[in-house]
Amino acid sequence: MAKAGHQTTISLCNAGETPLAIWLEPWCDEFLLSPRCELSLEVDSGSDTEAEPELETSEHGLTIFARANSRIRVFIDGEQQTSGSVGITAPDFGPLSSKGFVDLVFGNFPEARPRGAPAPSRPGWFRRLFGRA
Repeated sequence: MAKAGHQTTISLCNAGETPLAIWLEPWCDEFLLSPRCELSLEVDSGSDTEAEPELETSEHGLTIFARANSRIRVFIDGEQQTSGSVGITAPDFGPLSSKGFVDLVFGNFPEARPRGAPAPSRPGWFRRLFGRA
């Protein structure tokens, strides 16, 4: 469990017309933020350093990379979401950030869905076995 440290709250709103995929690293937690809904992150740091996570947008949605030794509670429109990030402290990856770790370890494995990227489509077993539909 993280020691008392810095606490930060970040709030965002999906002002778009379509749902926004939210991906939380390094826990691989996934949320869907409907249009006009608010996302709030309550970030607790286990140290005296800043706990604010790194945010990155892509064509797949929003990825949130936690800082080392922090935990994040996720709220959508004020309702806390089920997430591993509540009870599992983000590890300290040494000289790497969570983002650097995810890229290094999972970057060449799209089936792991790093940064919440969609899983690659794979042909069904029949097509793989017989080479046709």
